[in-house]
Amino acid sequence: MKKNILLIAIIILTLAIFIYIHEKKTKDRELLFSCDYSIQLHLKSVKTSIFQQVNVFFYDDNSGFQSAFGKMEIEGEKHTIDNDNFFIYNETDKNGTYTVEYNKTVKKFNDNTPDNSWGDLRNRTSVYYMTFHKLDDDVFLIRGRGFPMFLCTQ
Repeated sequence: MKKNILLIAIIILTLAIFIYIHEKKTKDRELLFSCDYSIQLHLKSVKTSIFQQVNVFFYDDNSGFQSAFGKMEIEGEKHTIDNDNFFIYNETDKNGTYTVEYNKTVKKFNDNTPDNSWGDLRNRTSVYYMTFHKLDDDVFLIRGRGFPMFLCTQ
């Protein structure tokens, strides 16, 4: 009987420690900065138009996510964009160059975009390189392939 009580106590203690560590890890994560941008693309060669509003969030644990909402039209067929793309980022040098690797996409209930419409973003086969430039105390410019992508604030 005493062995059973001891075993149950050890299991409960182990679970409590695991839950505490998990909660502490998720609650200690702080938002470093967020970015907002709108994008309109018209690709005549593939008869595609995209209008979307995007919010990007970077956290201090090298994680982040990109939330996108908008409309996409492919060869006259209309789609709704409503998804979150989660990523991790890591510094590659001390000059502000980072790798960004998307690791999960969550399509919300009304997102009906074809899976192949985003290329490698949803396939997770590519690494993206970005540079972060601090413009002011609370303002960052993020560039991809040398071009400005978006401004971010703390």
